[in-house]
Amino acid sequence: MAEQTTNARGFHGYDLFQDDRRVRVKIYESSAASGPHVWVDVEDTRPEGQGIYGPGHHQMALHLNPSQAKRLIGALQRFVDEAPGRWGR
Repeated sequence: MAEQTTNARGFHGYDLFQDDRRVRVKIYESSAASGPHVWVDVEDTRPEGQGIYGPGHHQMALHLNPSQAKRLIGALQRFVDEAPGRWGR
């Protein structure tokens, strides 16, 4: 797990990594004034034309409130917990 970072405006960065297909995942605090939110930014970083979804550059970002983030955490935790039994690793 990456160390927490803080940007110039005081917002936290929680993690930044690449997946097995060279897709960048960045998780960072939102500046939304409506309440706490976190961004989960996903960007295909491969060269033009080699993207996993066809030609071009693809980026998407989830903007999650704490309740939604808990649902994502729960789903990922279930995957982590069951993967060894289902995949043998």
